This record gives sequence, C-alpha cells and structure tokens, in this order.
Amino acid sequence: MNVETRKVQKVGYSTLVVSIPKQWVDEVGLKRGDTVTFEKEENGTLRLYPRVKREERRKIKATINTDLIEEPNLLLRILTGSYILGRDTMRVVSKDALRPQHLAEIRDCVSRLTGINVVEQTLKHMEILNFIDPTNFPVYSLMRRLHIISSSMIEAGIKALQDGKAELAAEVANMENEADRIYWLIVRQLLLAVADRGVSKKMGIQSPLHIVGNRTVAKSLEEMADSAESLAADVGTLIKMADGGPDDKTVADLTDLADKVLKIKDMAMDSLFDSNINLANQAIEEAKEVERRDEEAGRRIMERGSQVATAVTLRSMYWSLRQIARYCDTVAEIAINRVLEAPSEVVQLESME
Repeated sequence: MNVETRKVQKVGYSTLVVSIPKQWVDEVGLKRGDTVTFEKEENGTLRLYPRVKREERRKIKATINTDLIEEPNLLLRILTGSYILGRDTMRVVSKDALRPQHLAEIRDCVSRLTGINVVEQTLKHMEILNFIDPTNFPVYSLMRRLHIISSSMIEAGIKALQDGKAELAAEVANMENEADRIYWLIVRQLLLAVADRGVSKKMGIQSPLHIVGNRTVAKSLEEMADSAESLAADVGTLIKMADGGPDDKTVADLTDLADKVLKIKDMAMDSLFDSNINLANQAIEEAKEVERRDEEAGRRIMERGSQVATAVTLRSMYWSLRQIARYCDTVAEIAINRVLEAPSEVVQLESME
C-alpha cells in the first residue's frame, strides 16, 4: 500500500478522528464493531494493530522446492536465510527424492544453527523445526557470549604459540563454529525485533534505533572470531615449520600485543553495555596504537631476514590482531553514538523553534 495522508477530523466537542485506509481494512478483515490496538513508539509513532494485539508471534512455515535448486550450497544459504528471517518450520521437498548433495547441506545447516532439528524425514521431504523462543535469548546476553568466545579464541591461539601446541591451535576452529552459531542467532533475534516491537522489548531492545547498531556490533564480533581463527591457524602453521618458528622475542611481542587487543576489546564492549563515552574514546585511541605496532613489526620482520614462509605467517598473525582492534574501534564508535542519543552532562539537547 502506498503512503497515504488523512486529515484529522473533529467529531463533537473534543473528539478527533482519522479514517483508516480501506485497502488495509480489507486485507486484515476488519468490520464494524471490531477493536483495534494502538502502541506508542519512543519517537512518537503510533502502531495500529487489527483487533486486540496478541502477545504470541504468528508462526510461519517455509516450503523449499529443491527440484529448482541446482547450484551448490544454495539450499544451505536458503535455509540459513529462512532461519534468520524467523521461519519456525522449514519443509524441504522434492518431487522424486532429495538428492545426496541437498541432504548433506541440510545436515550442515542443522549443525551450524542454534535451536533447529529435523523432526520428520522421508525420501521426498524433510521437515526442520525451530524450537527457539525468542524471548528466552536477550540480545545483549548473546553479544556477551560472543564477546567471551572470541576473546577465548585469541587467548587459546596465543597459548598454543607459547607452548608450541598445534593441537590447541586447531581447537580454535571448533570454537569458531560456536561463535558462528551465536552470531546467526543474534541476527535472527534482531530481524524478529524489527518485525515485532513487543518481542523486541522482551529481548532487551528498548529502542528501534538500536537494532541497526546491534547488527553492526554482532557482525564486528563475528569478524573478530574469524580473525582469531586465522591467528590460530597461522600459529599451527608456524609450529610445524622446519626452521623452528619465531624467536622468543617475537613470541613475547605477539603475546603482549594480543593482551593489549583483549584489553581494548573489553573496553569497547563495556563502553557499549555501560554507556561509557570516556571508555569508548579510550578504546578508539588505544586501537591506533595496535596499528602502529603492526607496522613496526612488519619492518622488523623484513630487517631480520626471516625465511619467506615464516615472514609471511608472522605478518598474517600481526595483521589478524590489528583487524580485531579495528572492529573494536567500530563497536566503540557505536557506543559513543548511543550515548549521544539522550542529553547528558557532556552534551545538552534543546528544541529549536
């Protein structure tokens, strides 16, 4: 329905009324005598719901015809997209029989996403049910979990470097899978929050303005986990090199830099959760120091004349830590913007005529 305007009419001595578009009335099935519900948003907008608004979210089933899906991994991406869009049931069907490729992608999807299971399967169809109650997973609690997991990945990678344990570095890949599961759940929660303000508030999101920022924070945390996985993979490669890998001084420098990055990461997230503008600014400033140290490390590695393979791997490790610091910078900027939404001692707001 296109945007329409309505004039406010006065009925009687004091009652103001606005007519409802007929197209919408027909679509939702309203008739004379029915009740509608209004919900006021923080920005003054009124949401109009047909009849009495129900607290229960309307459940949706998505039926996916695999006979029309030929490209590899397309079914996996369709299932993932349906999940984050809040579909409660996903039914995968074929006229003849589900192909082995599609069955493998379904199993991959079920293993990657939180709260879904195959509840019915035949040769021609498979039904996947989502058991998640959105209100049981507050968005900020999920962000904290993702923050903790990604920090633990960094710590595990550095510990593997210090102890020379390639198996510990390899374990980080499993931790990254868990980080991905939490990330996709956060994205799903945020999209549901856009569609239903009632559910949004139960998830802990008090303002619609925060949904976009939270999406960026979640993506930054997921990218931090990816960088931590790359760091650990490089550690594993370094340990197995014939030349014995980096010297003690380089290991100490990487350890110190990783500790600094973890500190910045904590500051950025705490500034967001606690609405602390000073802490956010400190995180941004200290992230610049990580970039400087990465550039210095690059020059040192070249001057020492390390073997090419070792030099490339070390540069990649420093780069991963630098990238994590950059994502922390993004989170801290969002924290500052969020503080500026309301008046404070630092910034006062007033209406202008």
